[in-house]
Amino acid sequence: MADSSSSISEKSILENLQTDCATPLNVLGNIADSMIAQMKDGLDHGGSDLQMLLSYVNSLRTGQEKGLFYALDLGGTNFRVLRVQLDGEGNVVVEKNSWEIPEDRRTGTQEGLFGFIASGLAEFIVEECEKYKIPLDTKREIGFTFSFPTNQTSINEGTLIEWTKGFNISDTIGKDVVACLKEAIVVKQLDMFSVTVLIINTEWGAFFDQGVLPLTEFDQHLSTDSDIYEKMISGKYLGVLVSKILLKMAESENLFGKYYTAPVLRQILLNPSFTYIFNCGHSSGGLETVGLILNERLKVETSLDVRRTVVNVIDTIVKRAARLAGAGIVAILKKMEQDTPGLIYEKRTVVAIDGSLYEQYQQYQLYLKEVVTELLGPFVFIKQFPDASGVGAALLSGIE
Repeated sequence: MADSSSSISEKSILENLQTDCATPLNVLGNIADSMIAQMKDGLDHGGSDLQMLLSYVNSLRTGQEKGLFYALDLGGTNFRVLRVQLDGEGNVVVEKNSWEIPEDRRTGTQEGLFGFIASGLAEFIVEECEKYKIPLDTKREIGFTFSFPTNQTSINEGTLIEWTKGFNISDTIGKDVVACLKEAIVVKQLDMFSVTVLIINTEWGAFFDQGVLPLTEFDQHLSTDSDIYEKMISGKYLGVLVSKILLKMAESENLFGKYYTAPVLRQILLNPSFTYIFNCGHSSGGLETVGLILNERLKVETSLDVRRTVVNVIDTIVKRAARLAGAGIVAILKKMEQDTPGLIYEKRTVVAIDGSLYEQYQQYQLYLKEVVTELLGPFVFIKQFPDASGVGAALLSGIE
């Protein structure tokens, strides 16, 4: 095993990174204001990075409904089927199943992707019927969360504008994705039909303002202008970004000694290692565990200084991500207040949030909540709501 040097000079890269990633309140305020301006442009002229796509959701549930509601949630590398039961008193019981979408279905054909989704739905319905003794031909309505840029023409019609998040299925561009789903459901002979495409959609991942975003050289290598904000805040990309930074430290400043393996280092902080290192770095005695992870993956012995450097790099990127996401939330709430004065300011407002990044990293939660409180005051509450997008689609199913 190699023993990395204790007299390393990586601080120059780390200090530059921390400077470039800094998100003081004035910077975050400027980001929120820029995003609000682009929201207005998107609504008024359609010439903004933020497409502000209509959802055609004109009413909401009251919380007094009873019954069963269903949803399909397609948002990234996985898709989920949800069964949501309401008791009329605001209580929600959610059952779900999820499937990872194979690479060949994410880059193949319409039939391949939507057929795969319909197969998962069929599997879920068979299990439900066996568990609850429900007849297979029971009529059901289902909401559909489709988290890709879509031009909706009604609550249950929407044509795909473009794929993002690693999907690339050319024969679906310009097609009605609800019709694609219905075709697949018919093929599977399911007695269920889609009613709602739920897209309350700013497409904020496309936000870009080079004058206000705290960009680094590593962001430029990772992304294009069209999706850089998404890649600055999304858990899918943070591990890749940190790996690029550590690779430069290893190559130019001998962070891990001579015998690290570059291909391994490029993958070192993809989940689950990213999770372990970040959480351990914020716990008592966690640096020992960080050392064990680095030793297992890179086959190097690391000093406490090297481990602290790795943790500091991760913390810098995660903190920036959380605070930028917080600025986006602030922008939406400020835009709502501008449109309807008195709606948000000094009123108790709850923002539901979902996703593995928020769920797994407590420090990320603290960073995000801190920003929202600092910019909007103590009346806004961020509440983790597992499967929020899918439950929302289920609750809106059947609304005309």
